[in-house]
Amino acid sequence: MREFNEDTRARIPFALIGVLLLVTSAAYAAGLADQGLVSEDRSVERAVERVDADTTAALKRAAREAAHDAAAEP
Repeated sequence: MREFNEDTRARIPFALIGVLLLVTSAAYAAGLADQGLVSEDRSVERAVERVDADTTAALKRAAREAAHDAAAEP
């Protein structure tokens, strides 16, 4: 029968290191998600909406004036 040598060195199982890395990375990612690193800039979107509204109003006015002028002088 074989005898097992008793190992007195401290060893960390690879599974324990993996769990530690997983928990640490999850906590770090959650911390980054809570910070809100990217702020959204809506100024361009608002400017485009205003230009669109102004263009629509100008086209309606031009169409109304053209219709009035066409009706005045057929």
